[in-house]
Amino acid sequence: VWWVGIGHAGTLISAILLLFRQRWRMAINRSAEAMTIFAVICAAMFPLLHMGRLWIGLIWVLPLPNTYGSLWVNFASPLLWDVFAITTYFSVSLVFWYIGLIPDFATIRDRAKIAGRKISAAIYGALSFGWDGAAKTWSRYETVSLVLAGLATPLVLSVHTIVSMDFATSVIPGWHTTIFPPYFVAGAIFSGFAMVLTLLIITRKVYNLEDYITIKHIELMNIVIIVTGSIVGIAYLTELFMAWYSGVEYEQYAFYNRV
Repeated sequence: VWWVGIGHAGTLISAILLLFRQRWRMAINRSAEAMTIFAVICAAMFPLLHMGRLWIGLIWVLPLPNTYGSLWVNFASPLLWDVFAITTYFSVSLVFWYIGLIPDFATIRDRAKIAGRKISAAIYGALSFGWDGAAKTWSRYETVSLVLAGLATPLVLSVHTIVSMDFATSVIPGWHTTIFPPYFVAGAIFSGFAMVLTLLIITRKVYNLEDYITIKHIELMNIVIIVTGSIVGIAYLTELFMAWYSGVEYEQYAFYNRV
């Protein structure tokens, strides 16, 4: 949950702010997208670690024919929705991150040609897909970016909604509640932006990037953190109220225990 949560900020910064034409995202989007990819990889590792003996466990995750006849995975289970959501989210985030790097790869390719480094020029030429910087190329680039942003925005909401449903569809007191989906999404954006800030403030100082990542960028991110943090605060109060109002001692004890 924690890894998927901090993995939301990169796509949120890139996709939603791109759709709203917010130019301030340009200074921070690349590093945030990279953080997303690494965070989602870490998140995907944990079910594998929890599974134990992978060579046995992985067989039962896949819809493979076996000695018991056709055995299909349970499509009614949120755990399976998790697999689809996180895989799709990772794929779109990876493509989104790579598309953004293409003009940069082309710049490095051109510099390598000038410096006479043929191998580097060939490698970056392949990575940049023959980028020529023409107006038509930029137009297509922006179109693809908008399409990917349109795909990624609902994914930001769906992935953590599904993660929350893993908990909410259980019968454990304190978890069996309908507030979980919006609560988890707000919490994910909150923690994700906080993680981006934590990394960027250090990076900004160490690499002397004060001219690129300005105080204005940090302040704008702080506003997002205040808003989403307030939503999470309301969710906590709602949980407290519902535990008290239900009159169920197990719900009350579960909330008290968590606090």
